[in-house]
Amino acid sequence: MRKRFKLKPAGYLVLGILFLVIVLCIYAIIRALSGPKTPQQAVLPESSPAESPVQAVVTPNPTETMPEESPVIAGEEQQTAEETPAPESGTSTPASQTTPAPTPTASPRVPTSSEKKKAKYGVLNNDGVNLRSGPSTDYQRIGNYNKGATMAVYAKDGDFYFVKMDKDGKVGFMSKKFITVSDSAAVTIPPNAPSDAVTGKISASKVALRTGPNKSDSAIKELKRGEALYIYYKVGEFYYVQVVETGKKGFVYASYVSADGSVPSK
Repeated sequence: MRKRFKLKPAGYLVLGILFLVIVLCIYAIIRALSGPKTPQQAVLPESSPAESPVQAVVTPNPTETMPEESPVIAGEEQQTAEETPAPESGTSTPASQTTPAPTPTASPRVPTSSEKKKAKYGVLNNDGVNLRSGPSTDYQRIGNYNKGATMAVYAKDGDFYFVKMDKDGKVGFMSKKFITVSDSAAVTIPPNAPSDAVTGKISASKVALRTGPNKSDSAIKELKRGEALYIYYKVGEFYYVQVVETGKKGFVYASYVSADGSVPSK
C-alpha cells in the first residue's frame, strides 16, 4: 500500500509562494514579449489624434473659404461686366437723343431800301406761327403770332418770307405756307400811334369806310387791303377807326380788319 503524502502548513505556504513566483514569471515573460509592440500601439493612437485634428483644421479652411470667396468674386466680376457698360451706353444714348444740335445763328438782316419800296402786304392764315432769325426751322424763334397778324413781306428765301411784323416791328423769317400775300403795297404804321388806339390793317380787298356802325350808313371812302388804321373801339360789328395815311375817321366792318391787339367795346 502506498503512503499518502500529507503536507504541513508550512508546505502550503511554500507552494503558494512558488505559485505566485510562477505567475509573476509568466506575467513578466508575457510583458517582455508584448513590450516592443505596446509603445508602437501607444504612439500610433497618440499621433493619429494629433494628425487628425491637423487634417481637420487644414482641410475645412480651403473648403470653407472657396464657397465664400467664389460667389463674391464671381458676383463682383459679373456685376462689373453688366453694370459698367450699361451706364456708358445709357449715358451716350440719351445724350444723342436729348441734347439738341447747336442752334445756328444768323446775322441780323435789315431790309434794303429797294425791298422796302417793293414790300407787299401779308396776313397770317394760321395760329401759333413762329418768326425765326433765319430761313429754316433750325434757327432761333424770336416771336409767335396768331391768325390775322399783318406784316410787310420783303423777299422770298427758300420756303420762307423775309418779313417785318406790324404788331411789334420785329424783322425775321416766316414760313410761306402760313402767309397770304396781297398785291397791295405794305403800309407802315407810324410809331407815334394814339395811346387810346390799337393799330391794325384792312384784310379784305375792298372795304367801305362809313359814317356810322351800320351797313346802311353812307360810305366815306373805299379802303384797300393793307391800309393802316388806328382802331379806337368796337360798336356791334364795326370798328371806329382812323385811316393812318389820310387821317379820315369812320366805321369799318370789323371782320375785314386785322387788329394788332384787343379792341374795347362800347
